Amino acid sequence: MKKSVLIFGGGLSGLASGIELLKSGYEPLILEKNSNAGGLCSSYKKDGVNIDLCIHWITDTKNDLVRNYYDEYKLFTDSDIIELPYFYRFYYENEVIEISRDQESFKNKLYGYSTKKDKKYLDRFFYSVSKLGHLPLTTLKPMEIMKNSELFKTGMMYFKLAKPYRMMSKYSVEEFANKFESQILKEFFKSFMPNYYSFVYLCGLLAKYFYGKADILNMSSSNFSNNLLNIYLELGGKIIYNSPITKINIKDNIITGVNVFDKEYKADYYINTLSLPYFYKNLIDDKYIDKKTYNKLIDYKNNPTLSAFIIAYKISKEYKDDLSHYFIINNKNKIKCANNINPSIGFRGYPYLRNDDGSQTLIAIIDQNELDYNYWSNLSKEELEEKKNIIANNVLELLFDKFGCLKDYISIVDIICPLDIEKRYNAYKGSYLSNICTTHSTRGMLKFRSKNIKNLYLSGQWVSTIGGIPCALQNGKFASMVLNYDENKKKINKK
Repeated sequence: MKKSVLIFGGGLSGLASGIELLKSGYEPLILEKNSNAGGLCSSYKKDGVNIDLCIHWITDTKNDLVRNYYDEYKLFTDSDIIELPYFYRFYYENEVIEISRDQESFKNKLYGYSTKKDKKYLDRFFYSVSKLGHLPLTTLKPMEIMKNSELFKTGMMYFKLAKPYRMMSKYSVEEFANKFESQILKEFFKSFMPNYYSFVYLCGLLAKYFYGKADILNMSSSNFSNNLLNIYLELGGKIIYNSPITKINIKDNIITGVNVFDKEYKADYYINTLSLPYFYKNLIDDKYIDKKTYNKLIDYKNNPTLSAFIIAYKISKEYKDDLSHYFIINNKNKIKCANNINPSIGFRGYPYLRNDDGSQTLIAIIDQNELDYNYWSNLSKEELEEKKNIIANNVLELLFDKFGCLKDYISIVDIICPLDIEKRYNAYKGSYLSNICTTHSTRGMLKFRSKNIKNLYLSGQWVSTIGGIPCALQNGKFASMVLNYDENKKKINKK
């Protein structure tokens, strides 16, 4: 008789878990809070305008184990990839730095702004990028079930990258950026991600692009996740929508059932893909919480989370000029969003995803953290809407400074703050990545087996210190592999 598995959440991790379980002969059932699958990897329409909160560009599109996941789950094909000659454009005063696929052109651009001292740090940066471009984001199987020989081989693979990792991991983005004397170089290196990130992560991410392993996709987040959903359903998987988990029943360290309001669902095993801080705080009794792990997850000082303030603009079809797919503007107007004045503000253009009336969507993204979440939480409903609109209009003014011809063609469609992300996805304080990498991170990679609940496995982005689509897919696949390993071991022991 097939073993049953109940999966909490129909995001990428939940769907990947379900697919792996079906292939191994289990009967998975996904309980999804919302009326659609995809979790954080989803998009929606408002007034006929496509609004995407997730995918724009994606890493490991070529020659990598993660690309094997994409192909296995039929998430996209090469025809869905938009290969631009640049990754993004950074606008600073009257200057433009383009992250070009032509590395020599990009190098010459940066060295052209540098002083003698700056050249030393640029040399370190490009050395690290050249090495970290080959850093794999995943392994063939989770370490929990690796043999000693496999662990040694994996360790040696990462050991080769120890030198550039040590060189750059000691700096935060801000610390490394401030090494430069050139102001434009300072601002450029601060432009792409929050300044408290470990600089080695920025090196690794840009390396993916330089080596042709990051591209823009010609599809929405919902199309991407629906491709995964279709594989799950074609294999016989089941999903129940509008089913938020309200209680988890546990006896003697074993889950006996899960409540969705007044209905109880039972299974042999359970996989949690929900935000771990939310799961621990809201769904299980304190005595079953892995307190050491939980305290690290909510340790803002050492293990911060990342959220976003997102503004969706509509650009009418009459606008004829071509905006970049991805560009960043230095925040010279010092626009304050909640507690922060971010150095730069990023914009994502979607000229390839036309709206119902032929218009385009432009998304502005301002990084937010836990303190910003607290700021929004303390506002009244009226104050919240007022502040959101002020920021959205201030960002418009910044945009007009660079693209004045947009003035007659653009309007605000929707404004989303961390509170909205949390409400929609049960994401801890609006986080869409889990704890991020800093120079003082303490939590590391979590195990897929739950420490205190025997028939529970952990999946989702919160198992990793780095979130994102590749990690969500990997953790979904790996949680099911560990579960299947344990089940097969039980069968062998019974014999």
